[in-house]
Amino acid sequence: MSTKNIIEIKDLWFRYKNSEWILKNLKLAIAKGELVLIIGSSGAGKTTLTRVLTGSALYIYGGEIKGYI
Repeated sequence: MSTKNIIEIKDLWFRYKNSEWILKNLKLAIAKGELVLIIGSSGAGKTTLTRVLTGSALYIYGGEIKGYI
């Protein structure tokens, strides 16, 4: 993990219970002070990504994570 990044994701996979993988092999690095905009079409995984980053994807909705955050 880089010391300049405050959030770093490597090879992240996520799926909700009994569903197909939604996030596949995701890589993301966000440096301190950097502004990030997450955009995409409906169903692209924007909300799922924010749920994974906050921890609610596992503890509220249930699911499986592989990779490194």
